[in-house]
Amino acid sequence: MLKKNFLVVLSLIILILLSGCSSKPKTELQQYNELTNSLAYNALKTISKTTIDPSLALYDAVKPDSAEPINPSYVHALASTSFAIIGGSKWAIVEANLAMDAANEPLSQHVAYSVLSLALHNKGFMELGDDYALKAKSLEDGDMMLDKFDKNKLVISAILGINAVRRGEGEIAELHLQDIAERRKVEWLPVVAHGTAIMMKNPNLIGMANLTKLMSREDISLTARNKLAELRAATEQQLDDPDNLKLAAGEKIQKWTFESLKLVGEAGLTAITFALESLFLSGGPQL
Repeated sequence: MLKKNFLVVLSLIILILLSGCSSKPKTELQQYNELTNSLAYNALKTISKTTIDPSLALYDAVKPDSAEPINPSYVHALASTSFAIIGGSKWAIVEANLAMDAANEPLSQHVAYSVLSLALHNKGFMELGDDYALKAKSLEDGDMMLDKFDKNKLVISAILGINAVRRGEGEIAELHLQDIAERRKVEWLPVVAHGTAIMMKNPNLIGMANLTKLMSREDISLTARNKLAELRAATEQQLDDPDNLKLAAGEKIQKWTFESLKLVGEAGLTAITFALESLFLSGGPQL
């Protein structure tokens, strides 16, 4: 009888120990590896490649010899940060990894690491995101970077500008988007990006007060003030739901940035925005 009771108790102890082992939380790296090996992840990767690659191939086939080729790494990086700002955390990681796969020199690697860091933070993988932020920072300097930046200035400005918006870094976003503003006289875009970043950082009444304060800046145009008023109207309706507020703000700045890139009138930028708009139509962030 004692032996039987002993075996029962021993069995219970083993079950408890096994239960404790099985309930041990997975590391960020384990969760990330599971995500990148999942069927859903690979389905999104296929959708991206079958949407973006043909658009870039068509551009390469018809562009004049004098036009710069499009680096697919920047297209995927812009897709990643655009998905991140409108709530598509899984797809943002897909696109960031595709950007890394296509990155072939320090600047495109810096941009790819930057957007992957944001995508990972968005997904809740904070330590992994920090690791890639450090990798991006390690590639910030160098003459080669400056030369490559000049050749891809506008698309990189859009990527890093939207990236800064999503992180709530208003002044940095305003600085990055200045290049696009100067090119097509959309002087309102940088300050509107700043306003969007304010709402990303504080999706509440504090953010609304800071946005109103920004609107009173003497150096901004009437158009910029009207755009900020439009942003305020879209976000104040969502004050009871911070996630929806961020989504509303993100959709606005994504739309305005893409419209501004089209206004530049360069064939390469038009091809990029067309490819990305087709990608968003193929499923959007809910996938």
